[in-house]
Amino acid sequence: MKATISYLLLAILSLLAFSTTAANRASPTRVVVVPFYTETGCDVRNPCINKQEHYRRISRSINNQLVRHGFEVINPFGHEWNQEDHDRMAQRARSDSMLAVKALNRRYSTDILYLLWLDIKYLDRNTPEGYCKVQIRIEGEGYDSAARDLGLGIEKTSLASRRDCEDAVITAEKELSRAIGRLLTGYGGQPRYGRHSRHTRRYSRNDRDCDDRCDEEVSIQITTTAGALQRRSDQFASLLNVRLEGVTSYEWGEIFGKVINTVPGVVVADLYNYQSVPNNPQASYMIWRVRIETNSDIFRFQANVISHIKRIIDNGGWIKLRGTTYNYSPAEVDVLKGIRIGTSHSREAVFVIDRDLAQERDFTGRHDPYQAPNVRRRRFD
Repeated sequence: MKATISYLLLAILSLLAFSTTAANRASPTRVVVVPFYTETGCDVRNPCINKQEHYRRISRSINNQLVRHGFEVINPFGHEWNQEDHDRMAQRARSDSMLAVKALNRRYSTDILYLLWLDIKYLDRNTPEGYCKVQIRIEGEGYDSAARDLGLGIEKTSLASRRDCEDAVITAEKELSRAIGRLLTGYGGQPRYGRHSRHTRRYSRNDRDCDDRCDEEVSIQITTTAGALQRRSDQFASLLNVRLEGVTSYEWGEIFGKVINTVPGVVVADLYNYQSVPNNPQASYMIWRVRIETNSDIFRFQANVISHIKRIIDNGGWIKLRGTTYNYSPAEVDVLKGIRIGTSHSREAVFVIDRDLAQERDFTGRHDPYQAPNVRRRRFD
C-alpha cells in the first residue's frame, strides 16, 4: 500500500513539473528592436533628417516576422517615444554598448534587445542616366536582458538606384529589413524542443477528397524547430546574473553565497566577480552566475532567496534542508537581516545589503540570534 501511494505521489509531482515546464515554454519571448540611424553629412543630433521615418521603415518588416513566429514584440515608437532620449541613447550605444543594452532592456522590460545601426551613403545623386544611387549598410547585435551577446551579429549592405533618391532609400531599406527578419526567425538547427501548432479541418461531403472522414474534424499537429533568435535566447534562459551590492567584506559575500547555493530550485551558483572598496558600499559588489531549474524563473528565485533568509533568521541561524542541517553563526545572521531585493529583470537579479533594514530588525527584537533557542541548545530539533 505504501509503495502504491509513493508511486502515485511521484506521478503527481512529475505531472506538475511537466505542466510548469510546458507553461514556461509556451510563454512567448519578449523582444524589442531598436534602430539607430546615421547619414553621411548629418550628425545624429542634427535635425536635418527625419530619422523616425527610417526607424519605422527598417523595423516594420522585422517586427512583422517576429510576431509571425510567436515573439511578443515591443515597439519602441509606441512606448513613450522621445527623439532626444533616442539620440542620447544612440551616442551612448556607440561609446558603451553594454550600458546601453542594460538601460534599454530596463526601459522596455524585455528578454531580448536587438540593436540596429543604419548608415546611408549617397554614392551619386545624379548619374549620367539620371538615376540616384545610394548604399545602405546595416549592422545588428542581439543581447539578452543580462547584457549577454547572443552571437547574432549581422552586417549587410544593399545598393539601389532609382530616379528619385527617396525611392532608392526606401527600396534598399525594405530589402535589408526583410533579409534580417528572415535571418533572425529562419527555422533550422537542433533546438532543445520544437514549436507545436495544431491545425483543425472539417471535411464536408462537397469536398473532392471526401471519404469516410466526411463531416468530421481532423486535428493535425505540426512540429517545427525554433529560429536562430529563439534558440539563442533559450540557451541562456536558465542562467541568471545575481548581484549583491554593498559587500564591503568578502565574508559577507561568502554568507550570501552559501544561501543561494542552498535555495530550492538552484542547480549551481558560481562566483564570477568581486569588488570591495573599504568604507564605500556603493562601489562594492559580488556577482554570481546561477543556473536554475527549467521550471523556475527569476522572480521565483528571488522569492525563494528572501523566504530562505527569513527562515534562517527565524530559526536563529539553523535550518534543515533535504536531510542536511546548516548552521549560521549569530554574526552571519546579523548580515542576513539587512539583505533585501533591489532591481530585477528577466535574466538578472540584484540584492542589496541594507544596513538601515538590519538596524530596524534589531530594534524590533524579533530576530535576535544571540537569544534564539537553537543557539542556546546548539542543536537542531
